[in-house]
Amino acid sequence: MLVDDEIDLLAPPIDPVSAPLSGIGEALRTVEPSAPSTLSEGWISEAEFSALIGVTSRRVRDLVRDGVLHKTTRNRRLGFLLPDEVQSYCKHLRERAVAQGQTDELKIERVRKERAAAEKIELQNAALRGELVSVAAVKQEWGGVVRDVRAGMLAVSARVGAVLPALTPHDISIIDREIHSALEGMADDK
Repeated sequence: MLVDDEIDLLAPPIDPVSAPLSGIGEALRTVEPSAPSTLSEGWISEAEFSALIGVTSRRVRDLVRDGVLHKTTRNRRLGFLLPDEVQSYCKHLRERAVAQGQTDELKIERVRKERAAAEKIELQNAALRGELVSVAAVKQEWGGVVRDVRAGMLAVSARVGAVLPALTPHDISIIDREIHSALEGMADDK
């Protein structure tokens, strides 16, 4: 009596050019004819599995070594249980995709950090060349200018009174009041 493996060996070879190719059948046809398929039992060889998922046999062995896939023995041959190992491989791919997404976020953060560091160095170099000044230095300088302008403006009424003796003290107080009003208006506008 012939077993399934022997019947498969006696079947005429499939011509890959004239036969319709699709899905698992296509993957199994790309495997060498010396390895009969036990796909109907849910078990396939390493070569068939590698053709099914579209990777080399070497990559399948690496996946086994890494613990992603697990080989089982059937008829003294090593191979893979189809539903379990395909699901395991798909899970591995999903985990890699998630990890890749996280890696992309880390790359974006590293680029942002590098740009900030480069900008900091550019600002330090510009400061060393004298192209930049600190905010504190600008505030201190402008504070002194504003104080000098204010003192000069408040002295205008006294100087005008000394230069024009015909002005009455009432006229000088009007000039002084207008100067104070102008200075207060500028202080309110800031």
